[in-house]
Amino acid sequence: MKLLYFPINARNVLAELLAREKGLALTAEVPAWPEYKAKTLFGQLPQLEDGAMTICQSMAIARVLARRANALGESERDFAESEMLLEKFVEVYDGLKEAHVYGKGTPKEKVADVVAALATHLEQMDGMVNAERGTVGDISAIAAVVIAKEFGVDAITAKAPKVKAYYDAKKSVVDAVCGSYSAWFKPEA
Repeated sequence: MKLLYFPINARNVLAELLAREKGLALTAEVPAWPEYKAKTLFGQLPQLEDGAMTICQSMAIARVLARRANALGESERDFAESEMLLEKFVEVYDGLKEAHVYGKGTPKEKVADVVAALATHLEQMDGMVNAERGTVGDISAIAAVVIAKEFGVDAITAKAPKVKAYYDAKKSVVDAVCGSYSAWFKPEA
């Protein structure tokens, strides 16, 4: 399988962490852009290419990979909690995107509000995340920290000790998968 995206910590992180954590063979490639745009399903990335099947949209990709890796949850409760965590992850991403100014980052006057919102979202995830279970939803908590880490890991996880411990425990995986990528969401310089 091949995941096409840019070398940044953004919509690719969850899929790449999930694949690495669950032992799925996935390579990340950066296509020539915008030349490759016409070959994408919706004119955007990420896109997962796997033989005759092409999948776009980051959350669809994550769910397909989770299904292949049996990471949707063993029980109905596990599945429901995983899905709730995924939806919370989308809220984290959307909040970062909303505050982001392309090419600049998050304006200085918005940083404190972004950090507070991230801390609240991760605190909410903390009550449900289960590192032992390791569903796609659980892994999304790590992905949320990776994507937002430029706002200060300690600050955004101050009220989320389980999320912070999970992130710390998987730091070598995070570094192997995302270590060479640039931060996309960050405070304005």
